[in-house]
Amino acid sequence: MNKGLTVTLIVLLSILLFALIGLMIFLFNGNVSFNSFTLFSGYSKKLVEEKEINNISNINVKTDVADIIVEEKEIDNIKVELYSEKEPEYEITESSDSINIVLKQKAKLQIGLFNKSPRVVVYVPKTFNKNVKVKATTGDVKIGNLPNSDLYVKATTGDVKAKQLKNAEIILTTGDIKIDDLKNIKAETRTGDYKINSAKKVDVTTTTGDIKVLNSVDEFIAKTNTGDIKIGDVNKSISASTNTGDVSINNATILVNSDIKTGTGDVRISNVSGCYVDGNTKIGDKNINNSDADRKSDIILKIDTRVGDIDVN
Repeated sequence: MNKGLTVTLIVLLSILLFALIGLMIFLFNGNVSFNSFTLFSGYSKKLVEEKEINNISNINVKTDVADIIVEEKEIDNIKVELYSEKEPEYEITESSDSINIVLKQKAKLQIGLFNKSPRVVVYVPKTFNKNVKVKATTGDVKIGNLPNSDLYVKATTGDVKAKQLKNAEIILTTGDIKIDDLKNIKAETRTGDYKINSAKKVDVTTTTGDIKVLNSVDEFIAKTNTGDIKIGDVNKSISASTNTGDVSINNATILVNSDIKTGTGDVRISNVSGCYVDGNTKIGDKNINNSDADRKSDIILKIDTRVGDIDVN
């Protein structure tokens, strides 16, 4: 046998041996779960606790690796359900005005195609009208049907969905954010898209990702470095900027001074009213149809792009 080939085989076998030894260590320490055999089965562990809602202003949920769901239900007390494939490590404590729910389960190496993340489900009485605060490392967050409550989320990796809330403040590192029927939303994510159905006031930022409003928004503030900004209707004001991406709006009624900026990208507004549109592009075509009434307006929508077309009707 060729001497070089022999040396290569010895190196490869050594690497394989060390890998197997490492895997055995993980197994004996309980850090690996083989879940290929739990195909389509439910969680093996379920735990339920109830807490009285009296004088509670804050529901605090903290997890390392878990999905979190908080929603309204026809009940008198707060109900907490924990789902896991092993006995969950958790704490549920109370202070003068808060309920604190902490799931201590840590991340582990998973082998298998059908692993489930632990899940924390919190059911809240309809009478609750205070704060829901979530802190998570890895996992999706879904909060909904709490029309009188405020939401605060700080998460690292995972998607966030919020529906029918009064106000929401979300800080996310990596993940998409979906919003529906909120009064005010303030959010930031480094990498991820926004999909907003409807809200009164929107203030969002992302480094890489698209920002989309499907229906209407009164006040819109948005900033993305790389991504498109698409809006259905703006009913009061807009301040939007993207370094690389297009900005498109169906209908804009501008009642206070507003601005749109792009580095490289087109700006298109199908219908605008209530303001004078002042547009400038260094490289690109410009088509702005200001009416006689718009030309006399004290309200200005200023549009600037370095490279891109401006088309406003």
